[in-house]
Amino acid sequence: MNSREAESRAARYFEELGDGIPTVSGLALAIGLESRSELLNYDKGGKIEKVIKNALLKLESILESRLYIKETYNGAKTVLQSNFGWQDNPDNAKAQALSEVRKLLEGVGE
Repeated sequence: MNSREAESRAARYFEELGDGIPTVSGLALAIGLESRSELLNYDKGGKIEKVIKNALLKLESILESRLYIKETYNGAKTVLQSNFGWQDNPDNAKAQALSEVRKLLEGVGE
């Protein structure tokens, strides 16, 4: 398979998906790879590697947008953590919570 064929297959996957939720294994199948692991760890170089990285970035972007939808948040979060290395950062969560508390307390007791 060459890079043009891989790019065409990936584009067709996303087009046929419509409003559905993309999956890593679905993208791997569409491109013609043997596993989701092969897709995530593709390192054979050349133009095809760039095509695969771009397809993965598109998939990640779609999943990231699903974090803003209550019904798809947990699933998208799990997939992003499992396949794309996303992590919860408790320090940032604490800082954000403190900032929100400060905003709520502004002007109290004046």
